Amino acid sequence: MENKNPVSGISFMTGFFWGIVVLAVALALLIFLLPAGAFLAYSNYLQIITAFAGAAALLVLWQQSRDRKFLLWTAAGLLLWGLSNTGWYVNALVGLRSQSFPAIFDAGLVLSLFLMGYALWNGLPAKKISTPALSAVLVACLIVPAGIVFVSGISMAALAALGYFLACGLLIAGGLDLSPGRQPLVMPGVFLLALAFMIYPLREMYLVSPPILSVLGPVVCAGLSLIVLGLVQYCGPKKAA
Repeated sequence: MENKNPVSGISFMTGFFWGIVVLAVALALLIFLLPAGAFLAYSNYLQIITAFAGAAALLVLWQQSRDRKFLLWTAAGLLLWGLSNTGWYVNALVGLRSQSFPAIFDAGLVLSLFLMGYALWNGLPAKKISTPALSAVLVACLIVPAGIVFVSGISMAALAALGYFLACGLLIAGGLDLSPGRQPLVMPGVFLLALAFMIYPLREMYLVSPPILSVLGPVVCAGLSLIVLGLVQYCGPKKAA
């Protein structure tokens, strides 16, 4: 009887987060059919639900095996991400979106990405990315912020963009560092999340008006869900066996 509860819990988590992925895809396809305000609201509700639900799921897994500290770090990143995105949405809701970059919640979003990247890099079985490859990833992530500074000069917005790109670089490096096989969904989730948050600061600085870029919200939902699903795959069956 003791083994049934973990298996049931893993099945519920898996079904729930696959459901989030399906909803994210469906929402992305509706981008030109829904009013912009409604799309923003649905997108942010789904992002916040995904982040808090992901944090809760990983905390449950951590409670079952407390030696897996990377689950705690990832859950902390998701929780901080959910709180920060809630702040972003409230700011946008009261009509201050054009004044909201950078703001205090951007620091929270950047820190949350660093936490998730750190967790992946240090917590899961790794194939150990080579130093030249790691350097190449980080240098590549500096090209765009360097271009922003060159064109616009040093500013808080440019420093925020640098923070996002460096955090995404660490996240990608953490994903590349994983041994393939037991967590195959983590890497696509990492790429989706990193892509969204490398485009996000550029959107806030230069491209706020194009409605198509609102699709980044569903992309974030899918990325976070795939990361959680990969960690559930890695941790759950072993515990439930």
